[in-house]
Amino acid sequence: MHRSLPPIYRDCRSLLVHTEEMVRCFSRYHKYTLGTDLRQQAMAIMRTVHRLVFDKAQQKEHLNNLIWLVDDYKLSLQLGMELESNL
Repeated sequence: MHRSLPPIYRDCRSLLVHTEEMVRCFSRYHKYTLGTDLRQQAMAIMRTVHRLVFDKAQQKEHLNNLIWLVDDYKLSLQLGMELESNL
């Protein structure tokens, strides 16, 4: 039985792709520091969304985790934007 995935699942996959494309353009130093963090955070968001969709028993816990993970990702993006503007 196949069911369609919610839009957030598709959007998280896009976030992963865009994160990879963005990090590819970073300077060497930032690619291996901030870039690594962003990649790991994007993957953690994807994994949590996967659990949120498929683990109905603990959906509330996964949603709370997702909120924190997205907030962490946004903080890292803000740092990246500041670093870029200082170059």
